[in-house]
Amino acid sequence: MPFGFGKSAEEKQQDALRKEQLAVEEQRRATSLESLARGGIPVEATKRLQNARLLDGSFFTSDLSVNEFLLARQTKLRPISQVMGSSAYHVGWRFIDWYTPSGELSVPTTAINHARSLALGRMGQEASLLGAHVVAGVRPQLQRYEWSAGMIEFSFVGTAMRFEGMEPAPLPALTNLSGQDVWKLYASGHWPLGVVAGSSVYHAVPSWNQRMSSSWGGWNNQELTDFTAGLYAARHLATRHLHEGGLELGCSGIVGMSIQQEEEEYEVRGSNDNERTDMIFTFHAMGTAITERAPRHTIPPIRQTIDLRRETAAVVRTLA
Repeated sequence: MPFGFGKSAEEKQQDALRKEQLAVEEQRRATSLESLARGGIPVEATKRLQNARLLDGSFFTSDLSVNEFLLARQTKLRPISQVMGSSAYHVGWRFIDWYTPSGELSVPTTAINHARSLALGRMGQEASLLGAHVVAGVRPQLQRYEWSAGMIEFSFVGTAMRFEGMEPAPLPALTNLSGQDVWKLYASGHWPLGVVAGSSVYHAVPSWNQRMSSSWGGWNNQELTDFTAGLYAARHLATRHLHEGGLELGCSGIVGMSIQQEEEEYEVRGSNDNERTDMIFTFHAMGTAITERAPRHTIPPIRQTIDLRRETAAVVRTLA
């Protein structure tokens, strides 16, 4: 641009276009944040899923194996797309001192359960936008970050599937079962209602007797019963949260149960230089709530197969 002259008409038009694009991006970002605050998904994700639905099965992505894909086709289940749900969550401060008794830590427990609920809800929304009936192979991932001690991230990934020739379900069923197990469940007259889960963070305080026996009786084998009781309490509370979720769905049972356990030593200081080592146990329980869709349905026979070639080869090696 020559010195002393203003911008040309073309440059002014480009500046106006850039400002307009920035305003649109800012509006899109604000709308996405509002949606996330309500437990929804970002604008771009909504558009992507709506475009995928317009393809109407001409192209799909999935993490199904070949066997899972072929078995699903036998029940007219067609994969549509991979779906996911995530939530990055800040866990509030937990207060533990010398006088804190054993018990569930409500702040981190509530945070973990709420973060997982948000992530699963967003996965369900993605599946609903695709017109899916079920999401198979839901896999959880819980991450913590060293740079932010109070942050956790829950992520779930699965494959959205639809029955051919049927209207989309208002609420797609989420399940941690594989595609093969979904086929078995359907063939036996059952259907998943959704993923149910529960977590519990439990603080176990060793009694004076246990601290003394473990300090002075180091030569003897002994059970640390206070910590054992803490383990049992954490597992009981986690599974209770899971059972409550299943009852809310009106299920007849829960299958595909998985339990994960974490432990953390916690040093506590009291007056007069007193010290003790507490334990914090975290349990996560997850499964699929199911119901009978067809009472008195004939369960397909289960046949055991033996590879005669492999068995014969093993016998020959043994005789040799």
